Amino acid sequence: MGAKMKLAWLTDIHLNFLDEDARNSFYQDILKLPCEALLITGDVAEAPSLTNQTILLGHDGWADGRLGDYTNSRVSLNDSRMIHDLFEAKMYGNFKLLDKMQELADADAVQLLRDIKQAAELKPKKIIVLTHVPPFREACQHLGGISGDDWLPYFASKAIGDVLIYAAESYRDIEFLVLCGHTHSDAVYEPLDNMKVKAGGAEYGRPGVQGVVEV
Repeated sequence: MGAKMKLAWLTDIHLNFLDEDARNSFYQDILKLPCEALLITGDVAEAPSLTNQTILLGHDGWADGRLGDYTNSRVSLNDSRMIHDLFEAKMYGNFKLLDKMQELADADAVQLLRDIKQAAELKPKKIIVLTHVPPFREACQHLGGISGDDWLPYFASKAIGDVLIYAAESYRDIEFLVLCGHTHSDAVYEPLDNMKVKAGGAEYGRPGVQGVVEV
């Protein structure tokens, strides 16, 4: 068995909130980390493999409005104003926006399932999935508790969660580690004995490293 690789995990670092000096300082902090590579769950990374026993997959995992109470939610995020596809849909009303959110989330979920099936054929011991939006209600937290039903529709992707549960149940010999962000709050959730989901905390203007992952 070969030596293990260490990976630093970052999420929601929002470098646009930093001036040049602050960015350079942050980069220097990263260079000092005891790791060989970075995992970033905002601008999602993707790679075919890390070692002979670990495979890395990355997908956006759009929020899909299927958790919580979309119909009665009064939440309006910048995403629906700043992301072109969502902005166009929002102009025609909240339910056109919901349709677009689910279209994007479902496309990612279909592709993720294909990728996991392909990866599983290589018989790895571990699959690491990087996704921006938490795939489970329990991983979507705020102020120490699960986000409220008005926020969950915009902060969780049930479509990705369903794929992950199916995959973990189908490939019981593979350990699944799911890393996500979006909520800016730390959370750990283990829906199955071979799956752990971690959401990373973040603060605007103060990017940080969520941890080092050993593979």
